[in-house]
Amino acid sequence: MNSLNPEYRPDPKPHENEDLAFVDKFRALLLGVEFEESVEMFEARTAVLEALAKNDQNPELLRSVWVEYANVCEQTVDSKTGTDPQLRAQLQIAAIVHKALIFREVGDLQRYCEDLGDAEEYALGMHFNEIAEAIGVELDKLAD
Repeated sequence: MNSLNPEYRPDPKPHENEDLAFVDKFRALLLGVEFEESVEMFEARTAVLEALAKNDQNPELLRSVWVEYANVCEQTVDSKTGTDPQLRAQLQIAAIVHKALIFREVGDLQRYCEDLGDAEEYALGMHFNEIAEAIGVELDKLAD
């Protein structure tokens, strides 16, 4: 189960085909980077989506589920990287995009763009130019 797999989006949003194109291109650029959505990550992501759907009515719950989600993402990165800093950076970028897709799924395009911007900056800093370009294209489409 790849976490960047569009089949995990239960509520498609407008421009779904464009979003799928970005996710597919991004996944293709990360071949060999196995940032997979484990059961724990799926559950943490679902809890975040549910808390966000409640429009922050319970800020403590929202904070708690985000912390759990962040911990699960970090554990995923840690479990797959070993001592390879390039792989770790790619997995971190995948984690940032995974988080961004949560915001896209709930319709918060501003936060989606902010997180994609963070992922793009990280990719540029690591000289992953193709990855940065793919993210930049997605950001440009959203700016139109």
